[in-house]
Amino acid sequence: MQNEYSQAIEKLTNAQSEFEKIGDRLGAAQCLRSLGNIHRMQNEYPQAIEKLTNAKSEFDKIGSRLGAAQCLGRLADIHCKQAEYSEAIEKFTNAQTEFEKIGDKQSAAWCLKYLGYIHQKLSNSPSSKNVNVLD
Repeated sequence: MQNEYSQAIEKLTNAQSEFEKIGDRLGAAQCLRSLGNIHRMQNEYPQAIEKLTNAKSEFDKIGSRLGAAQCLGRLADIHCKQAEYSEAIEKFTNAQTEFEKIGDKQSAAWCLKYLGYIHQKLSNSPSSKNVNVLD
């Protein structure tokens, strides 16, 4: 499976480069997001955060609110997996707001589900009193 990920990374990197050459910023941003998702699935969080943050920035610049919100959701997921709950809550909340604004009810509900999961986890944690939860 690792070989498949390596091939996917190679192809997506090449595609991103080609999109950039022809001035297709949306295509390039989509490749960046996909690269970030691959790194996220492999638990390579620093690389995933870098790619997804850059992709979100590009989506913001070209006005793709959906793409930017999707990146926020994936970034929130990474923070959640690393037990960085304050950051996860902030990003899931922002993503949920964006999804609601653009009418993507399913993705907004997905964010709400994970916000509930985080709050449940924090309420069951003996150290939850030390966590700064952003409500």
